[in-house]
Amino acid sequence: MQDISPIANMEKHLIYLSLHGCRNLTSIESLSNCKRLREVNLTELVKLEDISPISVCKDIEVLNLSDCKSILSIQPLQSLAKLKDLDLSFACEKFEDVDFCPLGKIGNLEKLNLKRTCISDLKILTSCRKLRELNLSECRQACDLNPLRVIPLTKLIRPEPADHPQPF
Repeated sequence: MQDISPIANMEKHLIYLSLHGCRNLTSIESLSNCKRLREVNLTELVKLEDISPISVCKDIEVLNLSDCKSILSIQPLQSLAKLKDLDLSFACEKFEDVDFCPLGKIGNLEKLNLKRTCISDLKILTSCRKLRELNLSECRQACDLNPLRVIPLTKLIRPEPADHPQPF
């Protein structure tokens, strides 16, 4: 699938959308019309660079961007105030200069998967006071876990101890 423009016609009713595996899809512009979306699965949209169209979907609570390897910016995510569950595993992995600061502006975030991303500064997550589950496996640059002490995590998957021998 390369064109999702027909989705725009479903804008009044669509609350769940999975485009999982649409590897040739390069644009999600049509999603900007689907303001009632609550759960969106964009896993393996490997050619997708721009996720800004979802920034107007203010009701999104669950967003899966796993394996979206070409995303250039996650800045649009900061406008998703209702977002509770975000999966960025294997996303942005080829870009070392991705700014993860927008994650700190998602106040309702409860579950965050950052597996194999290039996040390094975990201080940005300290404002995520509702965060309960965090996956940092294979995050080779996330060395200092101390900032996470202020977050009431119930589940933490941290970088492999062999790579980062640090008590938590």
